[in-house]
Amino acid sequence: MTVRCAAGVHSASLALRDTPGRPPGHTNPTWGNSVNKAELVDLIADKADISKASAARVLDATLEGIVGALRDGDQVALVGFGTFAVKQRAERQGRNPKTGEPMLIAAGRSASFKPGKMFRDAIA
Repeated sequence: MTVRCAAGVHSASLALRDTPGRPPGHTNPTWGNSVNKAELVDLIADKADISKASAARVLDATLEGIVGALRDGDQVALVGFGTFAVKQRAERQGRNPKTGEPMLIAAGRSASFKPGKMFRDAIA
């Protein structure tokens, strides 16, 4: 796995896990391999030279901060990485997929992410 950040490119020796219930080496053609939270904690601990327990607390606090800000209606902008925001969806007409009957879909809120330039360039 290669991680790109403002300081440059770093490689991590994370073995991306196989999808459970699939033959070894199988990758989802749509998504490819994925990194779970434990593997991300390992990467943070390795790169920041801190314990895994500290890295887990840092990751949890970061995620809680982002979710809390979005819940309060704020947006979270991480310069270069991207912006997390909440979008309002208006009430709309839809169809029941089982019966085909028209139905009203309630208004709601949805989280969105808009990648920053550095992030877009890193994955291009």
